[in-house]
Parts: sequence; C-alpha cells; structure tokens
Amino acid sequence: MHYLLNLTWRCQLKCPYCLLPHIKVNRTAPEHGWAEWAVALRDHTPPGSILDFAGGDPLLFSGLAQLLAALAADGRRWALTTNALSDEGTDALLRVRPGGCAQINVSDHPGNAGAAANIKRIGAVYPIIGNRVMHPKAGHNLDQITTHIPYQTWEQGTELDGIKRWCNSGTHHWVADPGGDVFRCNPDMARAYPPIGNLFKRTVVLPEPIVCESGCSTCYTDVPTAWPVVMRQL
Repeated sequence: MHYLLNLTWRCQLKCPYCLLPHIKVNRTAPEHGWAEWAVALRDHTPPGSILDFAGGDPLLFSGLAQLLAALAADGRRWALTTNALSDEGTDALLRVRPGGCAQINVSDHPGNAGAAANIKRIGAVYPIIGNRVMHPKAGHNLDQITTHIPYQTWEQGTELDGIKRWCNSGTHHWVADPGGDVFRCNPDMARAYPPIGNLFKRTVVLPEPIVCESGCSTCYTDVPTAWPVVMRQL
C-alpha cells in the first residue's frame, strides 16, 4: 500500500517547470493539524503502508515530525519529497527523529542552492535520494542524482498519453490534498475530478477498477514499482 499525501501547497520556490500552477487542484483547501492527520491516516490506511508526503513542501507543515512519529508508532512507514530549504522544518525533523522512514527524496531545483547544509544534516540520519527534472532550467546543486524525472507539462498536454487502460488505482493507492479530499490518482486530482471521499469527514469509499480513457501520467506508467497500481492497456 502506497499513498500520496499533500499536506500543504505552500512552497518557497517558483520553478519554471512546476506543474502546480497549471493543474486544477483546490488551492483553497484548508490545512489540517498534524493530530487530525494522524487519526485520519490511522483509520484509512492499513499497518505496513508507506505514506508519501509531498506538496508543496512538507517541511513547511507545522507538526510534520510529530505526525511522522505517530504514524511510525502505528506501524506505518513514511517518505518525503522536499527541496530541503526549510531550516525550521529540518530542525524539527531531526529533533524528533521519527522512526519508520522509507526514504527522503530531495529535489534538485535552481532555487535551493542554500539547502546543502540541511541535506547533509538530514542525510546523516535518513536515506536520501536525489531527483532532478529533465528540464534545461532544473537545478544542478546536488552531486548525486538517483532519479531523472521526465519533464511534462499539463499546459501543453504531455502529462497524459491518451491511452485507454483498465486500472485499479484507488484500491491500494490514492492521493489526498491538504483539505483531506481523496482522489483515485494524481491525474484525477490534477483535473479536479470528483473525490472518492474526505479523510476528515470519514466518507472515503474505495472504488472498483475502471476503464480510464484519459491516459495516465508517467509517474504511474514508467515507474510501475513505485505505486501498487495494476494497469492493462486496452
């Protein structure tokens, strides 16, 4: 089980290749406190799950370290994707040092050259993976890059491939926004499709597999081991 949680849309950077300005996420979704998230995720995910926190930058979310510690105590593992710029968020993470870390993904952006000290401090405690978007304006501040992410843009339509597939997304994987709305997958959230429920209202109903005609994003099709999503091209 692998779930993607967006705790906040806040970020210190405005990268030229960022997809957030071009997708239809609910930018007014209210943020919830870490204790609310801890209870909601305990109730909606089974032990052994990996909870993957992104956004926005999760290190900007107040109480992140306490949330991760609570999840670990309940038998969940966690991962982060961050630019590592937040000194305060880094300090809090390393002060609490929650267990249960699967990995921390540090994205190499043009605006986070000043994150080197935080990256070194985090890397002394947790496993770090370096990511870089394959874009001419991407950052080159990290020495070791494990993953090169293909550049896609919703604005030009290259994020979706238009291939019809049978898909069970939403069963062992789903995506949540800061307000707790849950979507089958990242493309559904990005297109403002109706959510399958809300974590905080306890209304999440896992959907049956569907035939999806819009075409999936490569985060699901090119890295099949990253998400427990089963697809069959039709």
